[in-house]
Amino acid sequence: MYFSAGDLLNFEELTLVSGKKGLYRKISCPFVWARKTFDNYMEAEELIFITGAGIEVSEERLNKLVEEGIKLNISGIVFMAGEGFIEKIYESTKALSEKHNFPIFSMSHKTKLVSLTKKIMNAVSMRLNEDIFNKIHLGKILFDENKILNSQMSTIYQLPFKSNSFILIMNKKKGSKIKIEETSIIKVITKKVPIEDFNLINYRHLNEYIYMFSSNDKNVLKLIKKIMVEYFNKFKNDFSMGIGRIIDTDEDNIQESYKDAKNIINFNNNNYTKSKFYDFEDLKSFRLILEIKDPIVINEYFEETIGRLFNNKNKNSEDLIKTLWEYLINNGNKRETSESLYIHRNTLNYRLEQIEEILKKNIDDSLVRYELFSALIIGIITGKIDS
Repeated sequence: MYFSAGDLLNFEELTLVSGKKGLYRKISCPFVWARKTFDNYMEAEELIFITGAGIEVSEERLNKLVEEGIKLNISGIVFMAGEGFIEKIYESTKALSEKHNFPIFSMSHKTKLVSLTKKIMNAVSMRLNEDIFNKIHLGKILFDENKILNSQMSTIYQLPFKSNSFILIMNKKKGSKIKIEETSIIKVITKKVPIEDFNLINYRHLNEYIYMFSSNDKNVLKLIKKIMVEYFNKFKNDFSMGIGRIIDTDEDNIQESYKDAKNIINFNNNNYTKSKFYDFEDLKSFRLILEIKDPIVINEYFEETIGRLFNNKNKNSEDLIKTLWEYLINNGNKRETSESLYIHRNTLNYRLEQIEEILKKNIDDSLVRYELFSALIIGIITGKIDS
């Protein structure tokens, strides 16, 4: 994960004054500033140090600098406090910082500014290198069969994997122009979860955007899952998403969580699953299906239970499949089923009769319904039912 304003809390020379909810902001470099305005000088993500030299330090001027920093997406401001420097950080300045989640720190005028900025720059560079290595290592865990080498790498390097983890996969849909940055994801999460309570590593593989979240608290990961589902539901037309189970962090388990997420993507990417993303945990009893490793067993169950409906040469086979799905998720309620399909009740009855005739099953039997629904879930997860 990138070096953020939250990492500055580890520097004893700095004190957070306000803007705690903005600690997710990414820091690219420290910069000492001695002009009246930031205009046309900043590129974004700089951490600005202001000593008071060369600028007016009135309440109006400090507020103006904070407003400019917010507008230019600066990571935060550090004011040098002391007589002859920034003698006061005004309440209105703090309020502005809090309102826009913009971190303001203070430091003593006795601190050696050159040493501190150099230390921060070194930390930013080290984190950048660590982030690159972490991405590579995550890729090796997921896609490299050399487990001995991966284990040795984990031993040699202190990777930021906390005790529990899960994998989230995003696939960008064709034609989508939406771009979601890591900073956007962390910003959403840190509204409810302190940035120090979790870690995030991302990796790009073909069309997959892979995110590994880790924390020492499983409840934190459960909350992050919920946040991610709610957030990415806004982009369902632009992305497919799958979230794996929460696991105890080691190479084998990380791969399992990744496989879970891959399976759930097929489920979430299907028209039958309507308008929301589902998490691995949401499938509850159907998680047993995902635990079956033998594809032959899965395929046999699918074919024996519902294969006739898919192999049927009738032109309305697709309509029958959709009808069966809606009938089952509506618990056999014909009124709700006909309304969701926008068809007449008589049309529904006719289709249900056709389904029973083809499958040779009584779909009003509760056990039969469970078997059929399980088979449909298998079809969606394995891609046999095309969206």
